[in-house]
Amino acid sequence: MVKVAIINQFSPRVCDYKSIEELEDKKYEIEFFTKSRFKSYYSSSKFKCYFYDDLLENQNYLFDLIESHAKKPFNYIVATHEFDIVLAAKIRELLGLSGQNIESAIGFRDKYIMKKYLEKVVSLPKYAEINDCIDLIEFTDNLRYPLVVKPRQGAGSIGVTIIQNKSELKDFISTPLSPNIMVETFTDGEMYHVDGLFKDSEILLYSVSKYFNDCLSFKTNTPLGSYIIDDSNPLSKKLYDATLKVLTKIPTPSHTIPFHAEFFVDGEQITFCEIASRVGGGLINDSFKLITNINLQETFVKSQIGIDYLNIIKSDKRTAWITIPPKEGELLSVSLYKDSWVEKVNFDETSIGRKYSGGDFSASALIAYLISGKNEEDLKSKISHIIKWQDENTIYKVK
Repeated sequence: MVKVAIINQFSPRVCDYKSIEELEDKKYEIEFFTKSRFKSYYSSSKFKCYFYDDLLENQNYLFDLIESHAKKPFNYIVATHEFDIVLAAKIRELLGLSGQNIESAIGFRDKYIMKKYLEKVVSLPKYAEINDCIDLIEFTDNLRYPLVVKPRQGAGSIGVTIIQNKSELKDFISTPLSPNIMVETFTDGEMYHVDGLFKDSEILLYSVSKYFNDCLSFKTNTPLGSYIIDDSNPLSKKLYDATLKVLTKIPTPSHTIPFHAEFFVDGEQITFCEIASRVGGGLINDSFKLITNINLQETFVKSQIGIDYLNIIKSDKRTAWITIPPKEGELLSVSLYKDSWVEKVNFDETSIGRKYSGGDFSASALIAYLISGKNEEDLKSKISHIIKWQDENTIYKVK
């Protein structure tokens, strides 16, 4: 019997552990540590479940996990959420288990250390770690604005601040700085992301996509999303090559990992932004599955318990996803767009009547669409059409 501890932050809509047949197999003994709000869903599973109000602010669940290990040792610790990657690595080290180790986890989580690994590998913005205001002032002395201040272990563009000039810098340091932050020069260009699976110095499967708008769009309640670029687009090969250089430089575990890499492209210049050893947000996993038959989240879970098998069925479809954040006001009514090329729509009907103050992270979504098309141009046209249509068919009451 293989004993597995799963630390889960995700709703079943993002990562449904009950749907992974292997976890219901008799040879696996699953202990599931998750949030109380998922109790109604997972209580009917074969897992031994532990429910907690919160797993980030209150980590007392670790005592339950360690006590369970003392009674009968775990073979694997599984975690798929960005904020659990390093913690899971530390638990493995504490319990003497295999899997992604601390060096690898931090290399993919800490954006400052990540860039230190890559200094002679890919083009980078100028950057520095920030311990106090003096570090920040010193960094700005010989550089032009704007500058970007971000958490070293952030996610979803939460806590990212763009400083446009000296006046804004003065405002920024007029309050205490957050711990564990870094600064880098602002990079011009359009943003692309590369997603896929990596093992043993090889990218097993990948897709290259271009964001429309940027990952800070939620701050202005602007839709965010991306579309997969055509294979014939020269950037597809260039960004694949850049991603492979990154993945072969940062320490990686022996099992298959998903990756989500982001780059800025300005003409011929490709500049590295960041990479994570987890599945990208938004509807990236849904988009990837539609064109490859591979569920990145499910593959990530299986690879962490020793199952490495890919049943790839490639499709000629091109895909795109759109997340539409809430605006300010009370949501009165929503109509959803329907067409043969709309592959999936996410919308919570209980949102009607709620009061919103806008989005709060990059993939903030009141409504999310997954669509398909023939090529880049077809997808861009459909994206514009849906955004315009949805704006006209989402009604708020504003004070």
